Amino acid sequence: MVTPKVTPRVTPRITSTVIPTLTALALSHADSLYRAIDQHRAALQVWLDWVPSTQSLEDSRRFIGSAIALSAEQKGLFRSLMINGEAAGVISIEGIDPELQSGELGYWLSPSYWGHRVMQRAIKLLESEVKRAGCLARIDVRANVNNDRSIRVIRKSGYRLERRLKESEQLHGRLYDQFLFSKRL
Repeated sequence: MVTPKVTPRVTPRITSTVIPTLTALALSHADSLYRAIDQHRAALQVWLDWVPSTQSLEDSRRFIGSAIALSAEQKGLFRSLMINGEAAGVISIEGIDPELQSGELGYWLSPSYWGHRVMQRAIKLLESEVKRAGCLARIDVRANVNNDRSIRVIRKSGYRLERRLKESEQLHGRLYDQFLFSKRL
C-alpha cells in the first residue's frame, strides 16, 4: 500500500497559546474558511478528500448550507473553530444515531494553527457541549493509519483505539486502512 505524500510542515504564524472558541457554523464563515482552504490547499489535501473539489467560495457556501440542513434535522452538529474572531476550521459530529446515542467526530484546521493543541482544545469544547445536551453517550472517530498528527490528537483527547478498518478510506484514487477510535462520554 502506498502512503500519501506528506507536504512539509507549515510554519505557524503564532507563538503563544491559542484558545479556540466554537460557534454554530454559519454562511458568514464561508470567506475565512475558503481562504484557509485555498491558502493551504497542498497541506490539507494530503488527508482530506474534499479539498480538491472545493474550488470556490460558492463551494464553501454549499457545504455550509448542507451542514446547516443536517444540523436542523438533528443528524449532525457542526461548529466553526474560531481563533481571533475568524473561522480557522470546522469540527463536527455527523451520523448522529439517537437510538444508539452515538456519532462520528470529524475536523479540519488551518495549518497555520497546527502544533498548538488547538484541535485538542476544540474537541474538549465540543464534547462539553454534547455532554451538557445529554444527546450522545459515545463518539467515534476515524483516522488514516498514516496520519500521525491526527492520531496523536485523537489519543491525547482520550479516545481509545478499537480496531483497524482495512481499506476503508479512498484517498487520491487509492484505498487506505483507517484506525477506529471511540470515547464514552
